[in-house]
Amino acid sequence: MSTLWCSWVGRPRAARGRARGILSGFAVAAVTACSDAGGGADPTPFPMAGTGGTGSPVAAAGTGGGQSLSQAGTGGQNDDNLVNAPGDFIDDEEKQPPPEPVSAFPESPSCEGGEPDACNDESCCTRAAVTTAELMTVAPNVTVLLSPYVLDKFEVTVERFRTFLAGYDDWRDAGNPESGSGAHPFTPGSGWDRDPTWEVALPDSAAVMRVGLNCNAAQQTWTDEPGFNEKKPINCVSWYEAFAFCVWDEGRLPTENEWQYAAVGGAQARSFAWGNTPLALNFASYNCEVAGTRQNCSADDIPDVGSRPDGDGRFGQSDLMGSVYEWTLDWYAPYPELMRDDYAKTDTGTQRVMRGGAWNSTTTAAMSPTDRSYRQVPTFRSPIAGIRCAHLVEENPQ
Repeated sequence: MSTLWCSWVGRPRAARGRARGILSGFAVAAVTACSDAGGGADPTPFPMAGTGGTGSPVAAAGTGGGQSLSQAGTGGQNDDNLVNAPGDFIDDEEKQPPPEPVSAFPESPSCEGGEPDACNDESCCTRAAVTTAELMTVAPNVTVLLSPYVLDKFEVTVERFRTFLAGYDDWRDAGNPESGSGAHPFTPGSGWDRDPTWEVALPDSAAVMRVGLNCNAAQQTWTDEPGFNEKKPINCVSWYEAFAFCVWDEGRLPTENEWQYAAVGGAQARSFAWGNTPLALNFASYNCEVAGTRQNCSADDIPDVGSRPDGDGRFGQSDLMGSVYEWTLDWYAPYPELMRDDYAKTDTGTQRVMRGGAWNSTTTAAMSPTDRSYRQVPTFRSPIAGIRCAHLVEENPQ
């Protein structure tokens, strides 16, 4: 099975598409048998505007009240790099609706029994299809082609995560997450690993997880009892908890390339998710300026999901820039010179990639959809760390 899977991953895309509906129904544990090496390593990551080229790990933001995000390699950028005045225009080209319709899936476990219009007049579990016929350039002379996928329109809210915790103990007692669950069907090694390191890192009980969610009294969105934060994005979650939530909610974590494709609009290579109009507060929440100033950063500066519709991406996703950083599947590494279809770094690493900037980000570089400078060990939790899930596009074999 391992040899068959490894050879199948490299088959022509047309053949893979015909088999995709079959694959979605069987266990994907075999994906762990393949090496993730995708060619020689490129020692120089794709340079980002204002990053200074260092690409080093950065310290967590928001671990103390009012602390600013220190972005790696920003070359000493500060608040002066931001465009703080709200923009009053979007180019006509950028106003066009996403090419694919946005669809709600109220049957998602995290939205069962919820209001159908709870998040900016839509279901909080609304998903938006991402069309992936275009090559995306991720580094000089390096492109990647992705299979079609669906990405949650909204970041996971406190209310959705509360529903997860309500049934968490029974779910864990039943042996979940199962080995290989949450895998991308065409990305080797992307499913849950029952290795003791993973199992120990994921809390055994909801009570233990709640302790972690209370990571910063001033800046966490979680409250032990339902309150005013239910439509805000959940934060203070580790990579393991983000992975487990997406599995439970019948999805998976997006790969880094899937996240970036949605954020740059595919081959359009946008400067920001909404287009090339400069960063402004009507597009994204950042710089602790939603409710106050940098001197008083708090959870009040984290708005409800979807509250910046001007900043929606080409395919309909909200809050791709700012709000909270979003965990992706990948370990961090320089991109390989040759990148196979649906590439993700899944074999080894020390830090998982987080994307999108946060509510307290202070530089335009941090808010770039191509910025890879923020990554953390998977046990890391902070008021800037959140979740967005991806889902398989079901296709019937022809």
